[in-house]
Amino acid sequence: RSHLPQDRPTVVVCECVLAYLEPEASSALLQWAATFEDVLVVDYDMMVPNDGFGKVMAANFERRNWPLRSASKFRTLDDHRRRLAPSFETNEVADMHAVCEKVVLAEPAERARLFKLEIFDDPDEFKLMMTHYCLALAANGARGAAVIDAVRLKLRVETPPIPVVPPRPTSPATLPPQPPATSF
Repeated sequence: RSHLPQDRPTVVVCECVLAYLEPEASSALLQWAATFEDVLVVDYDMMVPNDGFGKVMAANFERRNWPLRSASKFRTLDDHRRRLAPSFETNEVADMHAVCEKVVLAEPAERARLFKLEIFDDPDEFKLMMTHYCLALAANGARGAAVIDAVRLKLRVETPPIPVVPPRPTSPATLPPQPPATSF
């Protein structure tokens, strides 16, 4: 038990934490968070489905002696929703590719700014990696529920896909032909 006042608005942030805990311990942490009257839980974590990338990802962490204990039980978005449902009045769970596309990159100015910083030269690889991470929001009380409602609206906004950036030419032979020079 904590000595934190249960009646104060509270935000609990779990950034790549729950996946490393035993499933019972991660669920207990979420149940503790649910004891606050007005709480928002923000969980950014890994999902390790039984696909090739998920298996390689899990093996990579295992080799480093950082086993993904809960991630092996909570492999899908639905698994995360089911874990949150008994303790929280409302929840929303999305993979990070959807969050990136529909929240982060939805604003044209932010999209342009980010594409100047980072060139997404392989959008398929980016999507594959991001679909193995999720953002799970859970709330009890009006304030947290309002945040989740706002995120739900954003997640339903359609945005254009991440553009494929063509590879840069590496030699003069691969440069595209130049248009003839014209004078005015």
